[in-house]
Amino acid sequence: MRLARILLLIIGSSTWLSAQMIPVYQVVVDSDAVSVNVTVSDPAGHSVTGLTKDDFSVLEDDEPQAIRDIKSVGTPFNMLVLVDRSVRDKKSDWPDMILKSVDRFFKTMRGPDRFAVGLFDTRVSVVLDWRPSKNGVRQSVLISPSDRGTEFFDAVDWALQEMKSVKGRKGVIIYTDGRDISMYPRMVMIGGQLQPEPNYSVPAKAEARFRETLARVKEAQVPFYFVAVDTDKQLNSDSATYKLPGWVSFIGAARLQIERLAEASNGSVIFPKKVQEVTPFYKQIQNELGGSYVISYTPNKPGGDGHFRHIEVRVQAPAGPCIIENGKCSLNVSARDEALQVRQAQIGYYAK
Repeated sequence: MRLARILLLIIGSSTWLSAQMIPVYQVVVDSDAVSVNVTVSDPAGHSVTGLTKDDFSVLEDDEPQAIRDIKSVGTPFNMLVLVDRSVRDKKSDWPDMILKSVDRFFKTMRGPDRFAVGLFDTRVSVVLDWRPSKNGVRQSVLISPSDRGTEFFDAVDWALQEMKSVKGRKGVIIYTDGRDISMYPRMVMIGGQLQPEPNYSVPAKAEARFRETLARVKEAQVPFYFVAVDTDKQLNSDSATYKLPGWVSFIGAARLQIERLAEASNGSVIFPKKVQEVTPFYKQIQNELGGSYVISYTPNKPGGDGHFRHIEVRVQAPAGPCIIENGKCSLNVSARDEALQVRQAQIGYYAK
């Protein structure tokens, strides 16, 4: 076992130091473990969680080492928060659901995590620019409903452009119903009542516009997370709109587009009926964006020579089809045969 000698200074108050000599004690401690912090991502750049020490190998100066321990730890990330504030049905749970959901998200963020907040209807307004989530200053965001429509596709495109300049781990979370203004159904008279046309389909122009945004999302490889509200999955059977097939088809089409955007970005979506349901979703985001590993090992070669020793950490994809974290496959199955990427916080140390 390698031992290191460490000088421990016992320091009192400045007044005491002015009159006394500082005592020096020599303490021998067990310090034979070397630790290295690493992050692992798939070919799309998204964090891979749930790995064990059997999935890693460590080499010191090209010599394999025995891994002693591995721990999952947090890594800072950047999150753009976008809130759809366009006009809502008066009976919608939008104000209570969205405000409380956003508040819960902010509370789950850790000190080093950074965020920015934007509100959108026909345009995006930045109400909080990029900043640490815990900076000692009280931060408040005023989110009020708008009487304008929603340019949902434009908001997603704006988010993609905004994230280009953001370094490090990053993602976007959007609170919306996904109803772009170009998608709304044509209203017709049926039985003396004005209602959405029953045989609704997404207008060709709106579908083409959506496909443009979808292609940009796929190319950007920034995960988009959606907290979807007022969709067909949350529609109550006793609601008046539930009896309008055209409206149900319309909000179903909007929901489907949200799902496709989340899938294309390797993000995810939730359709909460209660505020409490968003908490596990936020923990999932934190694991996916803010997860890393600390690997400890015992060097085969004794220390004390003062030479620099190079460390290389390697990882291989687990044998199974994917790693299940919070009910989701954390590894992109389509990229299984491609190499996982490892980033090390340090590449070596001096063996003193």
